[in-house]
Amino acid sequence: VDEVYLYSDATTSKIARTVTQRLGFSKASSSGTRLHRGYVEEATYEDKPVETTHIVFVVHGIGQKMDQGRIIKNTATMRDTARRIEEKHFSNIVTDQVEFLPVEWRSKLALDGDTVDSITPDKVRGIRDMLNSSAMDIMYYTSPLYRDELVKGLQQ
Repeated sequence: VDEVYLYSDATTSKIARTVTQRLGFSKASSSGTRLHRGYVEEATYEDKPVETTHIVFVVHGIGQKMDQGRIIKNTATMRDTARRIEEKHFSNIVTDQVEFLPVEWRSKLALDGDTVDSITPDKVRGIRDMLNSSAMDIMYYTSPLYRDELVKGLQQ
């Protein structure tokens, strides 16, 4: 493969891609972004990355199940904000290399074995899903039965 493109999952992007391909246009002219491999210059020994001196674990709180994938975006925002503050207020100080890592632990837990979902009437499913994604986290954490499972999930 000599060309690789990154496409959006948005509906408009899918429609544009389908139309351009059916009309016979090449992928290069469709709505994708061409990705390039490799480097322009050869690396030297001095090009090694700065040694990481600090690690910040960004752990989501209550309601992450409702907003899956958001922890990655929030971690990137936190990283960018910390770097801007560092540049603005501490630019004259030799800085350490800080790495921010997202910790997503909630999605792998099956705390109630989907019992709550199985007894939820279809007419209130939207409200129940919202409550399950936030209020249930509070109840799980305060329950001695589930608290240990939550802590184990976080540790893993």
